[in-house]
Amino acid sequence: MKTLRVKDIMYSSVFSISQESSAYEASLKMKQDKIGSVLVKDKKEYVGIVTTKDIAHRIVGAKKDPEKTKVNQIMSSPIVMIEESLPIHEAVNLMTEYGIKRLVVKHNEKVVGIISARLVLKFINSV
Repeated sequence: MKTLRVKDIMYSSVFSISQESSAYEASLKMKQDKIGSVLVKDKKEYVGIVTTKDIAHRIVGAKKDPEKTKVNQIMSSPIVMIEESLPIHEAVNLMTEYGIKRLVVKHNEKVVGIISARLVLKFINSV
């Protein structure tokens, strides 16, 4: 039986936003693109990730103004990455170790996608 790799089930679309963008702009982007997270960029480099949970907890829960709060103030950093060629169980191990639901997928140090706990569960459910 073929070993399932991260690249086999990852999202290959990567959505990002500037670190100078507001939490409101990040939230709007996630809503428009129907996604649960955006990578945060400082010029050409990814420096963090913001999720809907970050918006809920670090903005709404903290009673901060989403239009005045920059994403670099609420993002999770550093980004936890995984090589696309690794088996799925390695992604699960990393998510468990770091207590996170998303990993940024790389190939030769270039970001190529995102894998989420939801994707892994969806795959397991379909087998």
